[in-house]
This record gives sequence, C-alpha cells and structure tokens, in this order.
Amino acid sequence: MLAAARIIALEASRLASGWSRQIPPDVLRHVTATDSAATIKSDVGPAYPNEVIRVRHPVYGNRRVWVTNDYRPFLAPAAQAKADAAAAEIAKSIDDICHELGFKGAG
Repeated sequence: MLAAARIIALEASRLASGWSRQIPPDVLRHVTATDSAATIKSDVGPAYPNEVIRVRHPVYGNRRVWVTNDYRPFLAPAAQAKADAAAAEIAKSIDDICHELGFKGAG
C-alpha cells in the first residue's frame, strides 16, 4: 500500500508544484499506509484553500480584505491520474504474498 500511495503522492506533488513551493515536499512527507489503507495529506497553509471549492481567506498582510481562492485541487486528480499505476503496485504485492504462501500462478 505504501508504494501505491507514493505513486499518487508524487503526482499530487507534481500537480501542486506549479503554484506552491510548500505543498509538494509536505505531501511527500505525509504518506502513510497500513496493510489495508493509505493516507496522503498536506497540512501546510495553502493546501486547504486550494483543494476545496470557494474557500475564502484573508489577504496576506491585510486581515480586513478577504478573497475567494482559486480552486486548484491536487489530491483527487492525482489519485485519478495514477489509479492504474497504484493498482498495479498493489497487485504486485498481492502476487508476492501469494507466492510466499506457496500459491502458484496459472500457467
């Protein structure tokens, strides 16, 4: 699962790199996985307002002026773009586990 999550995190990092210097390294630092689930997150300031539609936030340096941020999602598009590659990585792990348990493939 971790290898599959890293594939998606790399794509999320690439997608965010065009408009953020903080998000790409943060996403790559926050990839965790168990046997059955993976988590990819970013907890730096610009992540939330860019990932969620119509988030309002104060203008840097002027807390009295608020703007609606551009919607620039990076996590869901990364997961969609790399779903096949991540699934192939998970399939390799399943094959390895089955082989270790003595199961033989067809053919």
